[in-house]
Amino acid sequence: MALHITGLVRFHDQVRAALARGVEGKERDELAGHIRGFLRSVEGICARHGVTPAHLPVPSRNAYRSLASIDLDRLPVPRADDPAPSPTPRLTGVVSIAEWLGRRMWRERRRLLESVSDRALLEEEIRGHLRQIEDLCRKSGGEPSALPPRTRLLYAWMRFLVGDGILERHLAALEGIAAGLGAFPAEVHLRGVRSLWRRTPRPGHVEFVASEGFLHAPPEILRGLAALVRGDGRGSGAAEAVQTFTLSPDFARVIREMDEVVGTLDRSRGRHHDLAASFGRVNAGYFGGRMSPPALGFGRTPSSRKLAHYEPAGHRVLFSSLLDDPAVSELVIDCLMHHELLHAVFGVDTRNGRRVIHGPEFRRAERRFAGFEEAHLQIAAFLRHHRARGQGPPPTPPGA
Repeated sequence: MALHITGLVRFHDQVRAALARGVEGKERDELAGHIRGFLRSVEGICARHGVTPAHLPVPSRNAYRSLASIDLDRLPVPRADDPAPSPTPRLTGVVSIAEWLGRRMWRERRRLLESVSDRALLEEEIRGHLRQIEDLCRKSGGEPSALPPRTRLLYAWMRFLVGDGILERHLAALEGIAAGLGAFPAEVHLRGVRSLWRRTPRPGHVEFVASEGFLHAPPEILRGLAALVRGDGRGSGAAEAVQTFTLSPDFARVIREMDEVVGTLDRSRGRHHDLAASFGRVNAGYFGGRMSPPALGFGRTPSSRKLAHYEPAGHRVLFSSLLDDPAVSELVIDCLMHHELLHAVFGVDTRNGRRVIHGPEFRRAERRFAGFEEAHLQIAAFLRHHRARGQGPPPTPPGA
């Protein structure tokens, strides 16, 4: 039976909220002490039950690892240009509303496309749910932009849907996918998700959830999505065509418009490094200047477990704030930027039923970065110095 440690995930969320605000003075020392003590308590409880934190249920395990990866000597301080922090509203039911809305639009797409009045009624219904969410945020002293990531994304998606002409275009995209399915039993949703698409077999049908970024996809890409729904998209080249479309300005524009619904804060310029400048150098030097600019940012927490990562659905590259350090060279920032942008180019492949993220072609491409070996030596030296202070478990190797 899995070991459950009450309060671990809640403590993790409280710590992340504090770090997002920034801490200074006495609060820094107190927070670091609380984190150390909590980690020791978790490890002690696990030891008494004959397990390690690696055996905890996934949410608790991830919370433990996230806490253990924090550099307690480099807790972020409040930035002078940051807005006043907003409390994080905790709402229930938003995911259920989004799933209900997705099912309804799929099942009633033709009627809704044909009837302006029915679309207007659905839009008003969505606006009613949005008002409820906004009222609950206000009552908690927060705002939609401060919602937890998944809830925030779904709120932004619903707010985006009621924009001028968007609902009709959304239904037309669904109908385009349906046309390529024929009689194949499926339920397809386009919505605000971090992944590009997800295919899940259900009893009697396949559930397929894809990013709203496909809203303006041309007919051939919608047919490619239909092939992925059926499960025969890999051999036909449909997956490659769909993947290529996710790098297009049309895809990126939808994602950014959804982001803008709730407001975004540009964190591409840190105290010591400018990620936008790094993108410019890498794009010009390795991608012929053809890569559409991603959303860029330093996270608010100094994680050593994941130094940088790419989010395909939002075309985002995020760096750990640990790297915004004068000891980290421009070469290292550019090398990691190059690696993450390659994820945008290569995507994720599936071989023998397994997801392959860093395949042979990817590895060959990343080694074309001038100074690749030197950059990784510098990363290793920086992490050794970081670990020497005794902060957390060994991190994921650079470039993961």
